[in-house]
Amino acid sequence: MEKYWGKAAILLLAIFGIAMSLLVPSWQTPDENTHLQRIGEALGIEELSHELHGDMPMDFTRIQAKPEEKMEKKEWREAFTKAPAYDREKLFPTGLHLSVIKYLPAALGILLGLALHLPTFWILMLGEWFSLAFYLAGCSLALHFLPAKKEMLLIFMSFPMVIHQVASINADAVLLTLCVVYWSYICSLAYGDKTVGWKHAGVVLGLILLITYIKLPYFFMILAICLIPREKICLPVGKWKIDGKCIRRWRIPVLILAAIACAVVIWKFRDAYDYFGVLWAMWEEKRRTWYLYKVTFLANWQYLLVSSVGQFGWLDSALPMWFCVLTYVTAGVMAVVGGKGKVRGLAKGFAFLVFCGLFCLTFASMIHYSFEMMLDMESLPSFAVGLQWIPFIGGLQGRYFLPFVPLLFLALPDLKIEGRWKSYVPLAYEVLAIVCTTVVLVGRYWT
Repeated sequence: MEKYWGKAAILLLAIFGIAMSLLVPSWQTPDENTHLQRIGEALGIEELSHELHGDMPMDFTRIQAKPEEKMEKKEWREAFTKAPAYDREKLFPTGLHLSVIKYLPAALGILLGLALHLPTFWILMLGEWFSLAFYLAGCSLALHFLPAKKEMLLIFMSFPMVIHQVASINADAVLLTLCVVYWSYICSLAYGDKTVGWKHAGVVLGLILLITYIKLPYFFMILAICLIPREKICLPVGKWKIDGKCIRRWRIPVLILAAIACAVVIWKFRDAYDYFGVLWAMWEEKRRTWYLYKVTFLANWQYLLVSSVGQFGWLDSALPMWFCVLTYVTAGVMAVVGGKGKVRGLAKGFAFLVFCGLFCLTFASMIHYSFEMMLDMESLPSFAVGLQWIPFIGGLQGRYFLPFVPLLFLALPDLKIEGRWKSYVPLAYEVLAIVCTTVVLVGRYWT
């Protein structure tokens, strides 16, 4: 069963991803055109977005954020075979920027399509399918070395919103793949039998640095190492070693010094970087910040829940609330019964606090966006004043929390419950997710 379980899981993920890329028409994902433009900039192809966008025989704006409008099947079929009219000389790469890391699979797919001189529709499909293939490879790797929590993590891998992101052209395709690998590696260290040495620490740090390069606030996911029992850690440093006894003795002073260092960095660079400036203003206006958090969460918690599980296109086609609640309940149950070891309750509690901190930082990352959308930035005296002027935090979507959602489930208590039924639950969830998502998307775009 174990041998075929992983293969069945990856096969269902592949079917889900391909169906998602075909059912959601091109240019019906927010910022897709912007991401394509950034791929062009990373490859030195300034005209990439403009050339491809103008070579599709579809009226994109007619159905954007208009649920009553449907796709013209004739236009869609024409896009399959339309002879390419883009200028290939303009689309030849002239450079390579480090930012291509954020879009590497999609960029490779697009370059292959351009080299083969395919119709624009198939160039975009290759970009999406290369991103999906990268995600499937990450999921396969994750399931391979997970000693516990496989069922929970597979449900997370199958979140329709996750599949929507990894089967489209955007930076989240790489980000979510790295996050899946990161959380599976943390689980392997926490629940496996291996001693944690410098090699393992290097892998954790490398994954976190890549994740941070794509989205800065997710750096603090590194604090999930608290889930690793300290008895397993042995890091030699010359004649000394960092082990369980050392960590127990120095953990509180190190955490205090790290918090002070973060505060100093935020204060020092508050004028140089807007994000740090917003964080410092939030500290200065703590009561107002708490009010904005409370108002925004109470008014939008249902939307945030749904959009973290499945809100597609231009946020105009959502999965039903019952399915979204079922998703979190199922993942939570699988997390509780999927333990094959013991992580201290104190570590679980700290992990939950880390999740809450990341949740708040994600809110904070949208405050500057709220300033830009609601206020005149040129006349804004300071970010602290801006907090007083905005009525709520705008622009939040549930998908912004997806990279660290597994931490919420890992913070739940462990119960070792055996039974073959545990293997069937995530596979059944995958099938249900495919069916529900297909019904929603067919109803939105095709019937």
